[in-house]
Amino acid sequence: MSEAVSQIMGEKSLLQPSSSDSNRILSERLGEILSPEPSALVEGTLKVKVQTKLVQGSMPIAISHEKSEIELHLEIVPAAELAATQTARINDSRVLSNQHIIYLTGEDSAQIRDLIKEIYQCEEIHLRHRTEAAEKEVADFVRAQGQRAELLKRDLDTALQNAFLKGSFVFRGKPTAVATRGTELLAACKAQVQQVAADVFHRFKEAPENVETNLAERLLQTKDLSTIASAVDPLSLVKKQGNATRINDAHPALVAILDHLKKRGQVDGRKLLDDFDRAPFGWFKDTTRYLVAALLIADRIRIRVASQWIKVSGEKAIEGLKNNNAFGKVDVASNDKTVSQETLLRAATRLLSVTGQNILPMPQNVSRGVQEHFPKFQRDYASLAAELTAAGLPGSERTGRLQKQLSQVLQGDASEAPTVLGAEECELIDNLVWAREVRKAFDQKLDDTALAAGELLREIPLLPKIGAAEILLNQSTTIRAELTSFLEREDFFTVGADIRNRLQNLNLLVKAGAEQLSSEFTKSLDLQRDAIRSTSVWATLPEADRSTFSEELDAIDLGTATDLAGMRSLVNRKLEADSLLARMRSKVEIRAKEVAEAKAKPPTPDPDTSTPPTPTPGHKPEPARIKARRRYETGAEVKPLIKELQDAADADRPVDLEIE
Repeated sequence: MSEAVSQIMGEKSLLQPSSSDSNRILSERLGEILSPEPSALVEGTLKVKVQTKLVQGSMPIAISHEKSEIELHLEIVPAAELAATQTARINDSRVLSNQHIIYLTGEDSAQIRDLIKEIYQCEEIHLRHRTEAAEKEVADFVRAQGQRAELLKRDLDTALQNAFLKGSFVFRGKPTAVATRGTELLAACKAQVQQVAADVFHRFKEAPENVETNLAERLLQTKDLSTIASAVDPLSLVKKQGNATRINDAHPALVAILDHLKKRGQVDGRKLLDDFDRAPFGWFKDTTRYLVAALLIADRIRIRVASQWIKVSGEKAIEGLKNNNAFGKVDVASNDKTVSQETLLRAATRLLSVTGQNILPMPQNVSRGVQEHFPKFQRDYASLAAELTAAGLPGSERTGRLQKQLSQVLQGDASEAPTVLGAEECELIDNLVWAREVRKAFDQKLDDTALAAGELLREIPLLPKIGAAEILLNQSTTIRAELTSFLEREDFFTVGADIRNRLQNLNLLVKAGAEQLSSEFTKSLDLQRDAIRSTSVWATLPEADRSTFSEELDAIDLGTATDLAGMRSLVNRKLEADSLLARMRSKVEIRAKEVAEAKAKPPTPDPDTSTPPTPTPGHKPEPARIKARRRYETGAEVKPLIKELQDAADADRPVDLEIE
């Protein structure tokens, strides 16, 4: 075994994976084991996917990055903590906010930890040394480390499968042994997801059809419900009672929408489609829009199209309901006539929360309060969408919706304000509170922090995968994932401290990576300079040429980098330096060839120059008078002086130097 291989083996033995490195390896392997991602089919129509996350500490790390309403949280813990963790997850699963999470805890082991450690060591050695020009034994050893890492990953997959197959799925307080769902982890997860999806989307069966896009329009164009075709009524909404035919507003799907509107008051079409697209419904958006059309025919709702409230089926109603894009601009509300005292109390309380002013729970007072304060909200938050977009933060659509809601509630002297603000849930007030928190966070410069973080998140993956730059990419994976998840939240202001902390840590990694990359490139440049100077052709050059070329080589300077911009600039300068070095090698070889050819030829007299007279014995030659300067800036400037001195030396003449 060569000394170089021994050194690398010693380096390998000192490598220890950090928690983020271990989590990265675990996430990669679990992602492979659970590929393709588990999914389910509800009522043979609705495809439901699951997002898998690795739980290590308090922050779940996404393994699959497509968000889903159902999540699978995988966790491995030491054997001594397994029972307590299982009990804790059963309790966690009963919490309302965790009702869509499947928990699965596996038993950690020394084998799993040893495999993770050696995989990290093998990959790190392969990553660090794979591009080095080394002896064959070193190259073979480094390549073998990469191959061993792949073999160890298969062993880790088996160990993880065994660890989780011994565990139990936990969903809504109920544990289910994994082994009862399947003998392979992926198959068991698919079976569990199928069961869970049916529970999570238990109201999908109320409207389990994916109707045609134009069905709402066709229903609204139906003049006589008694003659309606079954193709236009796939959910059997039309009911015949004696001689009368009407929309059955007691149909479970229609009741669900009416309850939703009663609870929330006025809702815009896009929000309504999104609400019923989620659990527990999961309805297709074309189907929800079709149900809204049926309720309009039943005179149970009213819709606002182009600032005008409509309660009957007609051209404007058809225009507003003909497709999902048009419906997104429509507002929907119950067709109620009176406002209860309970509604007025809620409206007054909500006005107090956003204005700080006590308002009597009377319709005219609520409307007057809205007219007084809400125009200021329009002005204060008018630029918020642009500021969010500029900072790379979510919420611009929500801000646009807020401006639309403010404009609408102010229409007609805010006559609809008591109903809108007094609904059981009021998105307008929620949006105002949210906008206030966003503005407060921006006043504390969180937008600048988000902008800086966004730039790093975009630029780091674009760095070339070489040396320290690739190490930076790998080491920052977890931090970048966490930072991305924080910046994708509409309530990013609640994790402002976490965003600043992760950005600071990421900047430290970038600085360390920049300094390491500078060191690597400088070392490489020095090696290439030395390689040129140590060639056989270099030794054949005259001293003057070697001096000139050395000055040009030493003039090549890469500089140093301390940040991401510096790293990008450093990479560009490295490319320029490599090009300059290639040209220098060519120039040295050409000059060496010229020198060799000149030495091989007999000297030929210059026809313009007379042959120096051969001094006769006893006769002293006439001195050569040569002018010279005290300083020469370049080698090219001194060459004529060297030639004159060489000619005088060849003629064996004395020299009188005249210094200018």
